[in-house]
Amino acid sequence: MPLEVDWRLMFRVNDASGADRCVARTREVLPAEIVEAPKRYWKIPELWEVALRSAFASPSPTGVYELLRLADRLASNWYVIGPSVENDVVRVFEGVFDEKSGRPHVAGLSWASFSVGDFRTDAGV
Repeated sequence: MPLEVDWRLMFRVNDASGADRCVARTREVLPAEIVEAPKRYWKIPELWEVALRSAFASPSPTGVYELLRLADRLASNWYVIGPSVENDVVRVFEGVFDEKSGRPHVAGLSWASFSVGDFRTDAGV
């Protein structure tokens, strides 16, 4: 079961072209594929959200270290839960960044999260 990292990022920008520029800058430091294109966040219209997905490195200790390095390239002062590892498999590893308590390293980044798991659509089949 290959694990992946599910990223959810929110950018404070004026329009879709601004969100696209932020995503392009993000992908320069975060090797990830776009899962959901940027769209306005329904609760706060000045925020644009995007979902990305990246690979989680193996073995688990390497994956944890590499993920923390990637997160630090996006922003500082993440709130991290885990990692919880059983039999060399990551069961829980998540993080959340908020510009109110941290510092973004990508212009426009306001909020971000990551979660490690098996996100394939056919998981469990």
